Amino acid sequence: MSSSAQFTVGGGGGMANIQTITGNTGGAVGPTANNVNLVGSGFITVIGNPGTSTLTISVDNQDVATATTIGAVTVNIISILVPDSHMVTIRAIINGLQDTTANAYGGEALFTVYRPAGGNVTIVGAIIVNANTTSTADITGTVNIGLQTAEINVVGVAGETWNWLTSYEFDVL
Repeated sequence: MSSSAQFTVGGGGGMANIQTITGNTGGAVGPTANNVNLVGSGFITVIGNPGTSTLTISVDNQDVATATTIGAVTVNIISILVPDSHMVTIRAIINGLQDTTANAYGGEALFTVYRPAGGNVTIVGAIIVNANTTSTADITGTVNIGLQTAEINVVGVAGETWNWLTSYEFDVL
């Protein structure tokens, strides 16, 4: 649980204490015993750092990643650890742009991997890719048995440099 202490703000005419904190819904929340708790739920985590008076709110099952391919190489852009006796599904939006802006790639991928008790990560079916592209650039899904990870890779084109960006989410069960 993270919580806030008393805040004081200054302005043109002097100082004032913050009386309430208002979120997207639910209305204003005032303090109880001079404290307001900010608590995450599900995949949302709130981490407090009293030394810097900072609350960091993060979503644990979502991320953004970038990569660059120079030539016809395969580069890992997403890697998710699959714990023993679990499975993971990754849903990603992946965009690529050739550095000359002559070609582009826009795609969505869905990839599922499981790891049986005492076993190695295994692909369930095949990676599902829905892509719009002006090039032979591509994305692939694979597993890394040494690291026990599910991985999505971007694949470059010979003689070209590509910049890649992905936003993705994943669920582990």
